[in-house]
Amino acid sequence: MPLDQKNATDKKGQPKSVHPGASRFSNRAKASVLSDVRIAWLSAESCSLSLILLLVVSFYFWTAWSNGPYPDNSSNYYYPLLARGFADGHLYLPVRPLPELLALPNPYDPNLNKGLRLHDASLYNGRYYINWGPTPVVLLFAPYYLLTLSDFPQKMAVALFCSLGFLCSARLFQLVIRDHFPGVPLWVLMACIMTLGMADTAPMLIRRPDVYETAISCAYCFLQLGLLCFYLAFRHPKAELRWLLLTSLCLGAAVGGRTTYIWAVVIFVGFLFWMWRQKTIRRQKRPWLPLVALVPVGIIGLLLTVYNYERFDNPFEFGQQYALSGDATAHVSNAGYFRFDNMPYHLWFYFFSPPLLITKFPFIYAIPWYYFKSPHTIRVEMVTGLFVISPVTLLALGLPWVMRKFDQTLVAILLFMAGAGMGLTLFILGFCSVTMRYLFDFAPAFIFLGCVMLCHCYLTITQKHGFKRRLGECLLIAALFLSCWNGLMLSFTGYYDYLRLGSPGAYIALQEFFHPCEIVAQAIANLL
Repeated sequence: MPLDQKNATDKKGQPKSVHPGASRFSNRAKASVLSDVRIAWLSAESCSLSLILLLVVSFYFWTAWSNGPYPDNSSNYYYPLLARGFADGHLYLPVRPLPELLALPNPYDPNLNKGLRLHDASLYNGRYYINWGPTPVVLLFAPYYLLTLSDFPQKMAVALFCSLGFLCSARLFQLVIRDHFPGVPLWVLMACIMTLGMADTAPMLIRRPDVYETAISCAYCFLQLGLLCFYLAFRHPKAELRWLLLTSLCLGAAVGGRTTYIWAVVIFVGFLFWMWRQKTIRRQKRPWLPLVALVPVGIIGLLLTVYNYERFDNPFEFGQQYALSGDATAHVSNAGYFRFDNMPYHLWFYFFSPPLLITKFPFIYAIPWYYFKSPHTIRVEMVTGLFVISPVTLLALGLPWVMRKFDQTLVAILLFMAGAGMGLTLFILGFCSVTMRYLFDFAPAFIFLGCVMLCHCYLTITQKHGFKRRLGECLLIAALFLSCWNGLMLSFTGYYDYLRLGSPGAYIALQEFFHPCEIVAQAIANLL
């Protein structure tokens, strides 16, 4: 018997290792193979994620740029104007109100100031101010003006804020899924991230990048960054305070962009006291340390009150009371900015109102559908229901029944997001007007929670076999596809059809590209 075969068996004829270190070598080989597989997987995920992010961000900027020459409307330039005012050392817009406006018995009456007012600007003591937050000016428009002595394009600012917010949201979602749902396949993760960017009405928001959309997108950007920092505080306990301080700073900036985001601050403060309580129960050293994170948001809040006092002699007045609106129903003297009896109507418009469907490109319009007589106190613009155009959000309603299965870190970020989203929703439901851009205040939270629930449902469905599994997978895929499709189509129209008017060549090219879809849509319509 050859020597190597002899050494390969023991006295009982059982095989044994040729070398004493062979077993250890085998384990190392297995570990090396697993490591290579993991590296390849992470590389594939990184490449796929980078591609998705690039596609969405590029689409955002193309949407803003394809509007063509922006309509000649002074409201488009409020933030650049305020940046010039800040550079000159004052807080008002460098535009003088017309003497005829100031001579009116009531310059705030929309029936009298028509043709004389600076639309939706706030008039106080003979000066024009804006009633939107100063964060975009402080962080973007004013620095750009001081460096270049030119105005930063406002339409690019909306695309920039939406892009940064989406990148933060995508990173947060990736961390949540990989930390808590590692069995979710790559294609599901990428499809959900695409949905985060396309189904949250951001593309439609960018299609009309006015001063309103600038404030909303800025607040959204810093809220998403704050949520990411908050999750990292739980994920990295040794650096908890650092991430909580950054969360506080981001939430303060979000409120500085849009005051309604104060609800996110309320939720954050509640979590800080809860963390302090937990650390006290566990008798940890310096249990009060998380409360230090109240400092940044407190300082920003104090600065905002000073900012308001210097403008309107009232630390809690942001300018809505002095806004020169063109609609009498929106003026504080007629309807008020918030009414509880508006909520049932707004609930229908924002969540259940179906869009207008047609068989021609772009197939869908955000035309509100009435099944009731709208009260005269409500101003209704273009809007459609979130549950209808983004079916994935319906899955978020099932989270309370499964959240007990999740660990503390995941529950914390989901509760934070749900609390902030519900707070914004309740305020928007009582506001005096209904419009699609307000949907962007709370839609990202619903879509994020819905995608998390979708991943949980997918892992549950894959444990089944046969028809139930195939049906469940098809329904989840359909929810993602319809959500992205509707968000894409709505972005081609926006409020005022700026794509067709600003870039007719691009509009015609898209119409030709989607012509096969028109044929299918017409065939389905004929059958129905």
